[in-house]
Amino acid sequence: MTRRTALPNLLLINGAFNALGAAVLLCASGWLSTWLHLGHDVTFLWWLLAGASLSLALLSFGAARLRNPDSMRLAVWVFITFHGTSALVSAWAVIHGLTPWVWINTAVHVIFTGLFVKFRDPSLG
Repeated sequence: MTRRTALPNLLLINGAFNALGAAVLLCASGWLSTWLHLGHDVTFLWWLLAGASLSLALLSFGAARLRNPDSMRLAVWVFITFHGTSALVSAWAVIHGLTPWVWINTAVHVIFTGLFVKFRDPSLG
């Protein structure tokens, strides 16, 4: 696999992970609100995050089809920013008492950040 094909494939994989994240957030918000009797404000935040995750999935799927290097570069920087800040926030949350299972989320975001940094320039062949 060349660098030129690696970035579109990475964007497709990223889109699948973001879509999966949206589905998990939607299902978990329904389950948690039913079984744990969470307030509507918490459920709303989960839905808001699911919508953002779904939007990023669509951006990723669309960017995988782009052939303009400047457009792809912009999409890649969006994902570097998203995954990088998500990794930092997740790590901060675990350090401050959130369940250690969040480290899995942190690791996934760190991996995606590293991959997007590695393949950030679509004009390289």
